[in-house]
Amino acid sequence: MNNDRHEILRKSFNDFWSSIFERPDDYYSYMDNSDFDTLKTVLANINGIITYNSTLAMVDFIAELFSLPADEKNQILNKAKNTNPYANGFDIIHVYRCAK
Repeated sequence: MNNDRHEILRKSFNDFWSSIFERPDDYYSYMDNSDFDTLKTVLANINGIITYNSTLAMVDFIAELFSLPADEKNQILNKAKNTNPYANGFDIIHVYRCAK
């Protein structure tokens, strides 16, 4: 087996894009470092979209699980929706209410 790191990464990259475009090609050869940097930024944005959607789904799930009143659920959703998408550590909001 070929253990050349560059060739393994190149093959993986080409296999992925060939499956997306349904046309085998050496997509890697079209890329320069700037293109890879741009692609990395796009992938980070995709990760942010997935995290955002997961956060909203989790708020819905938790609100239903704990029968939160609509106003509390909406307050949590608004906080999640209005937080900077690049804020560190803000994926899932934890709210704890003490029963009196």
